[in-house]
Amino acid sequence: MSTTLAEPEKQPVGETSPSGSSRSIWTLIVASLERTFICFCLYTLSIGPMYWEWLAGRQARGPVLITAFYEPLRLLGELIPPFGEWLNWYIRWWIL
Repeated sequence: MSTTLAEPEKQPVGETSPSGSSRSIWTLIVASLERTFICFCLYTLSIGPMYWEWLAGRQARGPVLITAFYEPLRLLGELIPPFGEWLNWYIRWWIL
């Protein structure tokens, strides 16, 4: 007596099932949000070592491009006071 196992039905390559496509879209959205958050964190943390260049640019003695690059952080710090306080603490930590 021999028994054979039936092979599971295989989906053709290139076709996605309705549940798989919504799952992949959700995965792409989550991955995109995670990458955006990581990039924002790196951007925010980069102001510490660049503070003196940023300050020189604000006082018209240094690179204006660096000043423009970090200006959104200054504005965000004014709009969200807890973020601004944390950013000031972080910058003071770097310039000690």
